[in-house]
Amino acid sequence: MAKKASPGGAIDVEGIYKFLALGTRSGLASGLNVTQKAAGADNSVDISAGGGLAITSDLKAYFGWSDAVINKAVTAADPSNPRKSIVVAYIDLSQISAATTNNTNAFDIKIVDGTPGASPSDPSDATIQSAVSAGNPWFKLVRITLPAGAGSVVTAYLSDIAPRMVSAQPYIVGGASNTKGHLVPNLTDDTVALLNATQTFGANTTLSGSNLFGVNFNGQSWGTYISQGWIPASGTWTRVNNTTMTAPTADVLRMVPGTQIMVTQNDGSGDVEKHFYVTSASGTTVTFTGGSDFNLTTATITLPFFSNTARSYVLNFTPTNFGFGVQPTGGVYRFSARPGYCKCSVYQPNMGTSNATTFTMDAPMAAKTGAPYVFAITHCFNNGAIVSGGGQANIGDGGTVIALYTSMGDATWTASNGKSSSFSLEWQI
Repeated sequence: MAKKASPGGAIDVEGIYKFLALGTRSGLASGLNVTQKAAGADNSVDISAGGGLAITSDLKAYFGWSDAVINKAVTAADPSNPRKSIVVAYIDLSQISAATTNNTNAFDIKIVDGTPGASPSDPSDATIQSAVSAGNPWFKLVRITLPAGAGSVVTAYLSDIAPRMVSAQPYIVGGASNTKGHLVPNLTDDTVALLNATQTFGANTTLSGSNLFGVNFNGQSWGTYISQGWIPASGTWTRVNNTTMTAPTADVLRMVPGTQIMVTQNDGSGDVEKHFYVTSASGTTVTFTGGSDFNLTTATITLPFFSNTARSYVLNFTPTNFGFGVQPTGGVYRFSARPGYCKCSVYQPNMGTSNATTFTMDAPMAAKTGAPYVFAITHCFNNGAIVSGGGQANIGDGGTVIALYTSMGDATWTASNGKSSSFSLEWQI
């Protein structure tokens, strides 16, 4: 065992460059670009001026460089099968000598051929080492994929595979007390895996792409949700009851009546994506409705999102019809919302039995206090017969029910026999 240090005293090339051998990875520093022959494509390639670091198996570092273009011949193409060859930069240790300044000709380029075949492979590292001679350090520059029968080498056949001369330490040191540093994520597949740390992005950060962070939610990437107008929650959402929750102020401030909410809950039969519309939002409290389709249960809330711009989700609701001895059966009752407005569509194919001269039904969302009344023509039946000219539906000024009439002049209903009303109506919420 020997304990050594450099510089100072009597040192050799190993002592001078040991810090590079231990702290840097072998590879291209700059230049050494491999292209088709500039004077006209033939069976050769040009390698531009440049240099790189080559490290021996016993950790001795050598930096080789060229200050001019090098032209190297390429073995003629096989007539029947394609072939892969590797352009290699290496140090010829036999040329290291005190007799010449900077060891002229110790740095060189060699093209090592693989075996032609229907699906050719690169020559092995052992083959490359043999070609540049045992013990000589080397690094790859370019792969040449030469088609069968090719008469010349063109740039399209060349693929850059050169490792770069970079720090061998996989840590970035930051902060006065950060002695070890932060582990650098592996970017070889263009993906950063952020495992446990909460990520905070600045105001100038731009997120793009359809598969942000490689995260997949309910068969869609987070990027897909964002592109559709959904905003991820800034913190934890907590259920209070089926129609009330608490959320961070930062989220609540961006919500108004009609804002959409989307969460995922597992109620025992797998993850279910649930949709709601905000009915009020203040402080950290949010109330909402999922119509007759969704309730916020006691199951854990995951993947919370909200939106004021995403496409409106249509929900069903189940209203009580007032003014009946027997309720209308069947029918379709649906609604959707957008910030500030609710729209519902009602279809009653069957008449109920009337017992009053009035007809109202529960609205899926209450009208805004002070909002003007809105009106719609209805398709209705009264006293068992269709009403010629249609009836009327209206709601406004904080109303929680939709009022229905047999004419636009507020004509009332017969308090017997069958009645029904179908319509579409939108109002402020």
